Amino acid sequence: MSDLYAWVPWFQELVQKIGEGGPQYLAPRAREIPWNADGTGPALLSYGDENIDPFSFLYLLASKNVSESTRERVHGAITEHFGLASRVNFSSGFYYPTPPPNAKLLFHRRGRGNPELLWRLFRSAHTGLDSVDRGDFDGALAIKDVGVAKLTQTLFLINPTAFVPIDEKGLLALRKKLYGVQDWETYVREFGAVRQLFPGCETYEIQHFAYSVAGAKEKLDVANGEVWQSLATSDGTTREQAWDEFRGNGWIRHESDKLHDLREVAPGDLVFVHDGHASGYGIGVVHRNDYTEGWTANRRLHVLWLHTEPSLLSDITRGTRFSRGAAVMQKFRDAPAYKPTFELLKALGWGGEASAPDPDPPLSPQDPPPRPDLHTLAEDVHIDENELRKMAELIEDKKQVIFQGPPGTGKTYVAQKLAACLAGSSDRVRLVQFHPSYSYEDFVQGFRPTLTRKRGARFELRDGPLVEMAEAARTAAEDDPEEKYFLIIDEINRGNLSKILGELYFLLEYRDERIQLQYSDPGSKFSLPPNLYIIGTMNTADRSIALVDLALRRRFHFVDFHPDKPPIDGLLERWLEARAPSMTWVKDVVAKANQKLDDRHAAIGPSYFMSEGLDEAKVETIWQHNVLPYIEERLFGQEERLKDFDLDKLRDKPGKDVGGEEATDSAEPESADEKP
Repeated sequence: MSDLYAWVPWFQELVQKIGEGGPQYLAPRAREIPWNADGTGPALLSYGDENIDPFSFLYLLASKNVSESTRERVHGAITEHFGLASRVNFSSGFYYPTPPPNAKLLFHRRGRGNPELLWRLFRSAHTGLDSVDRGDFDGALAIKDVGVAKLTQTLFLINPTAFVPIDEKGLLALRKKLYGVQDWETYVREFGAVRQLFPGCETYEIQHFAYSVAGAKEKLDVANGEVWQSLATSDGTTREQAWDEFRGNGWIRHESDKLHDLREVAPGDLVFVHDGHASGYGIGVVHRNDYTEGWTANRRLHVLWLHTEPSLLSDITRGTRFSRGAAVMQKFRDAPAYKPTFELLKALGWGGEASAPDPDPPLSPQDPPPRPDLHTLAEDVHIDENELRKMAELIEDKKQVIFQGPPGTGKTYVAQKLAACLAGSSDRVRLVQFHPSYSYEDFVQGFRPTLTRKRGARFELRDGPLVEMAEAARTAAEDDPEEKYFLIIDEINRGNLSKILGELYFLLEYRDERIQLQYSDPGSKFSLPPNLYIIGTMNTADRSIALVDLALRRRFHFVDFHPDKPPIDGLLERWLEARAPSMTWVKDVVAKANQKLDDRHAAIGPSYFMSEGLDEAKVETIWQHNVLPYIEERLFGQEERLKDFDLDKLRDKPGKDVGGEEATDSAEPESADEKP
């Protein structure tokens, strides 16, 4: 086994002993470990032996994977007190998921948890994926402060040959669909899809490769990797024996000081290993090259394997033991068995010649996907680029803006598109909608009812979307301070803002300050991180909710979304010209109707008609069943004025009036309210 994975048997032996000994074995030994250099004990030891569960223990242990000295102190003590025979070189680093510095390490809330469930899940996970009960997995996921990343990282430590961790420094950065994992069913489905991309590879190899290209400080640049070929050969061995050595140790070696090409190989390069005739053995990515220091018998080319299942190829001319390998690479590409690997490489941006495009590539080239610029966004939403740039500048200035205007002006749509553009990924954008019954407990933090294991009821403290997004943004900023997160509050003025925001009025103005939330522990402080941005949308048509207090207005920039001024002015015309050029008359109808309404805060927005496949029949349906009911509500008690909003009249086309009689251009006098 490669030194990269020396931690695997160490954890396997530790988990085996914990499983055999149970709670009575784990608790006293956990208390003997010098967890902190100053001699203080961790929170794990503060809630009685019954709450020293294996998940909390292992996740705490993972948090100590931060330096050689810490590993020597903590892991060394565990080796001694648990009587482990496995030995690890602590200076080489343990390449497994490490919790972020501010992570909550326990799988319970101050001793209130479900240790029986956790021990049951621990033992089944140790046995293997097929032994896990979905109810136990979902039950663990429902524990306070336990998310998908935390749970799957710990399951991976329990059994690194049966589970994969789903976190932002690993597979999440490669496969966007993993963001959809929310329970056991979706985890198993996506786990299976991931394994198919790495034929023959162990899950700990998959995790390490994902970390190397996405989470490591010095990432492997696979996109620009060059191509090499290698015979599976070593003096005094058969091809199969040589391949077993290469595969098992994660290296390639050749016993000759004349293979000058070996010195030119760089991290990120690809190596295609074969038997020189008609069998491919494997595909790997180089992560270290000893040969750059000169040739000796103990030098190695260290690789991370992507595909290790031998498969038939068309005939290969044997050539040299090791050399550049474009021709050999093409033989691999032509073999159906290697298609998943080339799809993986293509998705990582590899510069080899592209195969036929996959309609639904399994991996995203990166996460986030390439960030669209404002010019591209402007073409997409049909809004002037300069207007979008102004919005972006306002967002950056106060970090809080509100888009205000009548219905149908695209406030929410533009907010989502612009946020995704500025964040670089829609995965870092979250939308909530305020309404009269929405509260501080829903938005910030509060006690929520939940069922106990025995189907009883109790209340537990849960974070709302604001705190969740703030913590996600704060964690992300530790690796990249420029990474932006957006919280969109739709219909912000429909809620009781004083009731919902509470002490957050202060934080919205003073981002550098920290305060205690209503339900948080004494001494616990909360702040809004600088990389969390808030966009609100506000409907100005409903006068009962159109106003917001001056305190809120002081804390937000406001952007008008009105049909008669930028950025919405001319939007419908631009969209029609691009998507439905035969229907450009609709813009004139809407303009006339808004002129007759004579209320810019209640104007008809362009979004009503920005519908794919727009034709005359669709326009009439939209007008009769969306626009007219809205106008009738605005003009309640003014039935005579409704005749001015007949679609055919606004279009200057003979038709029927609202009473059902034939109408002509002279059938009704012009409304006295109509402006020239």
